[in-house]
Amino acid sequence: MHTLSLFKTEPSDTLAWPQTNEHLSPDSPAKLVVADFKEHAPYRLSAATPALSILPLLKQSHVHAALVTDSNERFCGLITRDNVSEARLLQIVASGTPREDIIAADCMQPRNTLHSVAFEELQRAKVKDVLETLRASGQQHCLVTDQKSHEIRGLISALDIAELLHLEVNIARPATFAELSRILAA
Repeated sequence: MHTLSLFKTEPSDTLAWPQTNEHLSPDSPAKLVVADFKEHAPYRLSAATPALSILPLLKQSHVHAALVTDSNERFCGLITRDNVSEARLLQIVASGTPREDIIAADCMQPRNTLHSVAFEELQRAKVKDVLETLRASGQQHCLVTDQKSHEIRGLISALDIAELLHLEVNIARPATFAELSRILAA
């Protein structure tokens, strides 16, 4: 066994931070805007997490979304800040669930409703291609799937891209059939 040398932490020692890509542009490689789970573990919450605690957890962790896993650590959905907004929680309460009983599983976007892009295709894409895909689909977030290994490899966030590019990215969610029916009936 080998004993390592210990040193005093000097007042001039500063924290190391990941390098940011100051030169990121819409023409940059798309892989630069992917939260790659092979490089960084995804932020996860249990499906049983009380909904009232989710928004503070997301804000404290500086993330816009979290993967939701079941009791066996299997991926079952995605939860965003919008999914636990006051308006969304009021909708769930109106359907009969007491506010304090609402959990992540009640407000998440279930796995079977989520879309993904192929990791392999993303290797050839540009940031602007990703943004156009998100705009066209009306999605704020998109999973990245390795089609060969059948792994969910990463996550792309329109909000994260907007922050990195220092610009506003408007992603309009397509209207649902129910919303269109209400508009036409008015």
